[in-house]
Amino acid sequence: MKFATPLKFTLLGVVLASTSAGGAAARAEDTGPSAVLVLTEEDYPAFPGTPWPTELRLVAYDNGLIIRQPVRLDDSRKEPHLVWQQRNPAEVTAWAAKVKAAALDHVELTDWSASIPFREGRTILQYWDAESKSLGLARLQAYGMPCRASEDESDDEGSTEIRQATNPRFLELCDALLRLPLDDAKEWHPAEMVVSLFVDNQAPDALIEWPDGWPAKGRKLRLEGYMKVELCVPVGPQPNAITAQILDPQSEVWSRRISVKQVGSEWWIVTPDAAEIAMPGEVLSWFRGPCSTDPHFR
Repeated sequence: MKFATPLKFTLLGVVLASTSAGGAAARAEDTGPSAVLVLTEEDYPAFPGTPWPTELRLVAYDNGLIIRQPVRLDDSRKEPHLVWQQRNPAEVTAWAAKVKAAALDHVELTDWSASIPFREGRTILQYWDAESKSLGLARLQAYGMPCRASEDESDDEGSTEIRQATNPRFLELCDALLRLPLDDAKEWHPAEMVVSLFVDNQAPDALIEWPDGWPAKGRKLRLEGYMKVELCVPVGPQPNAITAQILDPQSEVWSRRISVKQVGSEWWIVTPDAAEIAMPGEVLSWFRGPCSTDPHFR
């Protein structure tokens, strides 16, 4: 998508002017980057127990940062391939305004009278609406995963039927977002993640030394029937060995009970579903923002 000026563009025959870029920038200064445009593809049974935001295809923040997963993750044994780009904040605000201008909020995005196969997945496009009374992200939801990142993507018969049954204006929006140029994109590595250690009195399969760089202080939570300790752990492009194992869906850490600390007769154990990538800014209810700024970890 190209814009004649940073603040003005044409879509579906409508010319819009962005009027909320200043407000978005102010929010970014006050609270850090806020998500203003989010595209996710949820496929419920596909990727349990991974710290990665597997369903996230694109998140654009009000400071112009965009994080994307250019290719749909179709193999649970792989880590998501995420990249980042920096854009003018006014462009991001304009994209969110463009989604709003499509006026799809009260439109049935899937034609249920068509012959379409059963799918558990769904595609959700959310955007910042400054005029919303809830001052949150408005939500558009389509059945299945009909959006395409390129003309070359092949569909099975069922996927083709779902795409044909999806509102064409919605397809135009989500296809355009997935097809944003990648020429200047760089590999995205999370700066940090939250790791949960479950406290257990049963001996683990292995006890390792406390990992380098992990903070000594964590957030202790006593839940129904057990206790866990949450840590804000640094990641970056070269994480330490145990952090890298937690990030790897094929690591033995998911099949063995590995403890990183023993306190008397109790062990602090890394278990499946024990970690969550921290995004630069919170992305709705799916992915939390930086844990290093969370007072619970200080």
